Amino acid sequence: MRAAEIELLLPEVLRRTVVPGSPMSALVGVMESMHAPAEAALRSFASVLDPRATPDRFVGMLATWVDLARLDATPAGRIDAARMRLLVSLAAELADWRGTPGGLMWLLTLATGVAGLQLESTGPFAVRIVVPPASAAQADLVREIAAQEKPAHLVVEVVVAAAGPPGTAAAGTPGTAAAGTPGTAAAGSSGTAPTATGPTAAGPATAAPAGGATT
Repeated sequence: MRAAEIELLLPEVLRRTVVPGSPMSALVGVMESMHAPAEAALRSFASVLDPRATPDRFVGMLATWVDLARLDATPAGRIDAARMRLLVSLAAELADWRGTPGGLMWLLTLATGVAGLQLESTGPFAVRIVVPPASAAQADLVREIAAQEKPAHLVVEVVVAAAGPPGTAAAGTPGTAAAGTPGTAAAGSSGTAPTATGPTAAGPATAAPAGGATT
């Protein structure tokens, strides 16, 4: 609030004493400077609530509001800060798909940055998530997050795929679905920012294994 605005709030008897060089004028100037930090904080408050723009120290708070902070507190380690921002910004969409195989794979790819996760049906209400050999270090994080996000009736096993001969690409197993299907996140290569595409009706459904692994 500017000094002139503060002056208008004063009683008339005090307002008459606000003249340059007077004690009251100095007091109004002090009041203006004391209001400045709070007013600056209020002007930027909207950006504090935006997970893409909020300072790093507030990301955890926003994640708590949308029940995602637990994913960043597993024994397997912390989630990359940029990925945590992306998870929070997509919290509503992730909640819509929670409990579905495609929703699980989408969240795992967003949170870990592992490209090429595969989902296999291993029996009624049982699936296997296959982590590419190049991302073996992330297997524990995939396992911890999958344990939290899977439907209660579903048994999930997380394994690391066997490394193929040099120069060959790992082929998908029949009946499996890759995490990169429509409605999943595109995990950037190391050093690039994570990105995501919104889920579609056809996306997560394509990852559904046999055995009714949905809620």
